[in-house]
Amino acid sequence: MERGLRDDLWIGLVLFVDDEKPTKYLFPSTVWNEPNQLFTDSAVKNTEYGINLKQHSMKEFVEKYGFEAMVNKIWS
Repeated sequence: MERGLRDDLWIGLVLFVDDEKPTKYLFPSTVWNEPNQLFTDSAVKNTEYGINLKQHSMKEFVEKYGFEAMVNKIWS
C-alpha cells in the first residue's frame, strides 16, 4: 500500500465552535506538497503536517475547501 501524500487521499475536517453550527471542509492530501501559510510542514525528524487556521487565513480556507464546494468540484 502506498503511503504519504497522494491524489486519491482526501482529508475531511469538521470544526466545532461554541454556539455555532459545525463547519465541514474537504481537501486533498497533496496540498502539503507545497507548504504555505495555510498548510504547514514542520518536519524535523518525522513528517508532520499542520493546518494554520488563523483569522487572516480562514477566509481563503472557507472559499477553497468548503465541503459542498469541493464535492461539487470533484463530481463536475
